[in-house]
Amino acid sequence: DCIPAVQSDLPVILDGTGAVIPMVDSAVGASQPLLIERLGERREALASQEAELDMRLTLVEAAEKRLDQRTAELKALEARIGAMVDQQKADEREQFVSLVAMYETMKPKEAALIFDALDLPVLVRVAQAMSPKKMGPIMAKMDPNKAKSLTSLLVAAETPQPEVAQVGAGELPQIVGQ
Repeated sequence: DCIPAVQSDLPVILDGTGAVIPMVDSAVGASQPLLIERLGERREALASQEAELDMRLTLVEAAEKRLDQRTAELKALEARIGAMVDQQKADEREQFVSLVAMYETMKPKEAALIFDALDLPVLVRVAQAMSPKKMGPIMAKMDPNKAKSLTSLLVAAETPQPEVAQVGAGELPQIVGQ
C-alpha cells in the first residue's frame, strides 16, 4: 500500500502498473537551478520589502509617540487655561460681591444718585444682587422714570419665558397634492 522509498529529491507517484515514477520529467529537473535562483531573488525582494516596512513602522511609531506627547502637552495647557479662567471668574464674582456690599452700606440718597447714572443692564445686575431691604430705600430716592424702568426689567428677569418649540425639518407635516 505504501510507495517504496526512493533515493531521489524529486517527488514520485505510482503508475498504473505499480512502478514508481518521478512526478516531474527531466526537463523540469533541468530548470531547477533557474527556479532556485528566482526564488532567491524573490526572497531578497521580500527581505528588502520587510526591511522597508519595518522602517516605516518605526517612523509611524515615532510619529505616534510625538503626537501623544503633543496631545498631553495640549491637555495640560487646556487645564491650566481652564484653571486661570475659573480663577478670573471667581475674582470677578468676589469683586462684584464687594461692590454690592459697598452700595448696600451707602446712604440711600447717595446710592440713588449713582444708580440714576448707571446703564440699565448694570443696574439690573446690581439690584438683583442686593438685599430687597437695602434696595427699597435706594429706589425710593431714584429718578422715578429710572426706577420704573428698573422695576420692569427686574420683573421681566424674574418671569420665566415660555419655551418656543423647535421643529426640525423631519418633524414638519408632509404636504400631499391631489
